[in-house]
Amino acid sequence: VPVDLSKGQATRELGQQKFEIETPKNFPEIGAPLIEAQAKRNDAILQNFDAFVDATGKETYGLRETGRVVDKALVNTANKAKADINAAYTAAREAGETQQPVSYAPLKAYIDQQTPTVKRQLAPILKAVDEEILRNDASKTGQIPINALEDIYQFINKHYEPGTPGEAHAKVMKSLINQMTEGQGGELYQEARKLRTKFGREFENVGYVDKLLRQKPGTTDRSVAFEDVFDHSILNGSLDDVRAIGMTLKKAGPEGQQAWKELQGQTIQYIKDKVTQSIERDSFGNPVVSPAKFKSVVTQLDQDGKLDYVFGKQGAQEIRDLLATTINVNAPLKGAANYSNSASAIITALDKVNETPLGKILVLGQASKYIVKKGQESALQKKIQESINYDPMAEALRKGKK
Repeated sequence: VPVDLSKGQATRELGQQKFEIETPKNFPEIGAPLIEAQAKRNDAILQNFDAFVDATGKETYGLRETGRVVDKALVNTANKAKADINAAYTAAREAGETQQPVSYAPLKAYIDQQTPTVKRQLAPILKAVDEEILRNDASKTGQIPINALEDIYQFINKHYEPGTPGEAHAKVMKSLINQMTEGQGGELYQEARKLRTKFGREFENVGYVDKLLRQKPGTTDRSVAFEDVFDHSILNGSLDDVRAIGMTLKKAGPEGQQAWKELQGQTIQYIKDKVTQSIERDSFGNPVVSPAKFKSVVTQLDQDGKLDYVFGKQGAQEIRDLLATTINVNAPLKGAANYSNSASAIITALDKVNETPLGKILVLGQASKYIVKKGQESALQKKIQESINYDPMAEALRKGKK
């Protein structure tokens, strides 16, 4: 959506910007077109945000619905992968390839290295796994079937608590089980392991993806509420976390790709919400886009490359360009705006003289009328139109001819 800058905004000339800001204050009726033109620019900036959202292909509205779409895509993709893994393990079990005994010494040694306090309080998953080992090897032979190790692997997945010291220990123990079963069993089992390793790489070993799929321990509540999925997916994590979620969704077929579009569109909406939080309104009643807040949120997303990843280099640059335009439109040069309003007050006072008994004093009354109406009206109107309809290309051609 084009944003036509005024002459002062385009040239960044202090005197011209002063004229455009102060004229509507000094001469409200004559300067009204300047106010309207400025409101149209602000409106065009707002329209650009809506155009950006449309360009992403977002189909839902609101944080909760965005979260639902992302969750559904991730859960369906994960469930499909789990079904393939389960089918592969079933085939291996039916072929007798998971009955082979395997030493669990590396896993037991790791658990025994931890202090009682760690096992009891900080990471109870360690003690729980130790009990599972004992349960599967009551005779303490030092070996348990591959099947039992696989069950322990699933037990770890189900019972460790993300975001606690137990998470790090869970990852180590799962890695040890993978090492212990490497090359064991038959071809069907090894194929099942490959599928599980791939699943772990995409869903379990990536903390931000894993948490989206989890429930709070001991409950059926989601670890991440639908309303918080956007924050979790885009705002709170590192670039690597955002990339991991993006890659998982992009590879999840049409459903996952649409979920990524929802996150892209919600990111634009987030920026728009941030930059329009001010109570300031233009003459159309629209919130005035804040250049400072716009710059802050772009910096937040840009500092580690998230903006480029989420929207691609071209899309990210369009957002930066809109920021630059907003700065030109809504952030005048220092000194251009007379916030004390003293000059405006003086002119207004002079203009009001004709409406008071003081207007009977010939010189003062005539001076006020001359300043406001006779001497400046046509010149002001012309300068106002030049400001509103400023064409940099035409100006350059005009100067070139001279």
